[in-house]
Amino acid sequence: MESEKLLEDLFDRKILIIIRFFLKNPDQKFYLREIAKSTRIPLATTFRILNNLLKLEIIERHKVKAFKFYSWNNNEQTKYLQYILEQKKTVLDSFTEKVSQIEGVEMIILHGEASKDQANILIVGKGIDTDAIRQLVVEVKEKNSFTITNLTLEPEQFNQMAAMGLYPKKKVVLYEKV
Repeated sequence: MESEKLLEDLFDRKILIIIRFFLKNPDQKFYLREIAKSTRIPLATTFRILNNLLKLEIIERHKVKAFKFYSWNNNEQTKYLQYILEQKKTVLDSFTEKVSQIEGVEMIILHGEASKDQANILIVGKGIDTDAIRQLVVEVKEKNSFTITNLTLEPEQFNQMAAMGLYPKKKVVLYEKV
């Protein structure tokens, strides 16, 4: 991921976040507020970035009566941009994607730093099928020699344990149900 770090050092990280948001959803149209909320970038900053991306013809604006929608512009320069920014999915990305589809999962958190062969994951939600998660963990271990240590918690349990300081390591939210 050296090239990703280089891009973030060269360019504004928020611009890259918005571009990646559109790359993940190339066929969809979004309101300004949806983009800002999904990317967690302030509304005014999102608006400024979208205007710059419009000028560069990276995105398109669609007007329906008084409403404005934004979408990815599929042209030669955006295809090149997509090629440059294309990210290979990590084992953790694939695992997160699959676990997020399990009913009841509200949040997936990376606890501490992931190494090249292991990660600690907290899965928060109600009525989660732990057998399905266990099966995915085994599948990841067998296919990728990657160990995922996971803990499934109800939201109340997670909040109480976090308040008690039982999760002092760095936490990164990999998925959060909106």
